[in-house]
Amino acid sequence: MRRVAVTVAVWILASLGLGGDLGANGAVDGSTADMMISPPTVVLAKVSQVTVHTNIPLSTVIPASLTLDGVAASGVWADTLGHLAARFEVAGLGLAPGVRTVVFAGLFVDGREFSMTAEVRVR
Repeated sequence: MRRVAVTVAVWILASLGLGGDLGANGAVDGSTADMMISPPTVVLAKVSQVTVHTNIPLSTVIPASLTLDGVAASGVWADTLGHLAARFEVAGLGLAPGVRTVVFAGLFVDGREFSMTAEVRVR
């Protein structure tokens, strides 16, 4: 009985993680390049990293070119749909309490530049 409960608990936790990925992917679905920041509210005392989720195929960008407000990504990967996701250290972003517009930028493999903005609430 305990083994079943543990198995169900692990399955639920795994599903929640996948659901988060799918929810983030759905938030930037469409034909126009778009992004979202996770978490949308950064509590400076608790959050050390933010993740940018996009609907841009990872294969079309140069990972080393990615920045958020001029700060280089600390990690870049493809999400479950093959879209670009990138992680950034909050300490380097110079965030202060309030609402802040951040700029995510980089280069496509064909040499074109891109940039997108998103609002982040900071506490």
